[in-house]
Amino acid sequence: MQQPDEVPLGAPDPAIEAAGPQPKTTRSRLVLGALILIGGLVMVYVLWSIWPVKISEEPSIGAHIASCAYASPPAPNAPATGPLAFDPCVSVFGWTFAISLELRLLWIVGLAAALGSFVQVATSFSTYVGNRTFDSSWTWWYVLRAPIGMALAYLFYFALRGGLLSTGTTASDLSAFGIAAISGLVGLFSKQAADKLEETFKTLFSTAPGSGDDQRGDKLNMTPQIAQLEPSSVSSSTAQPPPIVITGSGFTENTTVQVDGETRDAVYRSTTVLAFSLSKDELVAGRTYAITVTNPGPGGGTSAPIPLQIT
Repeated sequence: MQQPDEVPLGAPDPAIEAAGPQPKTTRSRLVLGALILIGGLVMVYVLWSIWPVKISEEPSIGAHIASCAYASPPAPNAPATGPLAFDPCVSVFGWTFAISLELRLLWIVGLAAALGSFVQVATSFSTYVGNRTFDSSWTWWYVLRAPIGMALAYLFYFALRGGLLSTGTTASDLSAFGIAAISGLVGLFSKQAADKLEETFKTLFSTAPGSGDDQRGDKLNMTPQIAQLEPSSVSSSTAQPPPIVITGSGFTENTTVQVDGETRDAVYRSTTVLAFSLSKDELVAGRTYAITVTNPGPGGGTSAPIPLQIT
């Protein structure tokens, strides 16, 4: 099944339409769809309830502030300090309380990101159910979209507040609309945001081959990579096949070498160097072998193939 975050928007597939009537909707689909809908409505309501309101735009601000549950109540009729003085009162599901503008912005970040994730989840869910291709194995993908989007939005917000904005910037200097827009987009495109962060940090904090994690003997297993073969081609007239040196990364003492899918004995030299040899019978002119390396066990994998030519 195509991954939910790659689903194209549009009309259902005609081939699926021609496949016959849609099977009866299962209870799990109804429950999941209802939870998605209710979650989206709740997020919209709470975001609307906590949205900052300027004191100058609130006609009965004195009585409103007096109704809040302050630990140390301010003067109810205190005049507004300026156009950027915000009403601290919040009322959510009948619960009225006071909240600082800084904390309210954090709420907006999380709720806007969750709302963006809701758009992604609802679009994917409705498309797959409409096309009769929904698979219940993706349920946790839908469940975890909002928490992932919120976590990424907070990381982006902290980076912007801590590094890109002036240290003297206060909460009243920021636009709630701009914060909500950025957070919502991060939640909507959480996969792309995570990929961009990974790309950025790999570029900024890359280490040379053989250093960093490659020097740690207790590092986690990983998929090895081949950078080059030396030599990259072997003459068929060679009396004794020379050792083929593989340079790359992620090699361990358990790494194996495959020649056209057939496993060969490998000589481990370091986390970046392996060696193996061909037999005399394999030196057939015009032949090209696909060389791969594999780290067995959890977390390991097989590298992309690299050609070895017999000239």
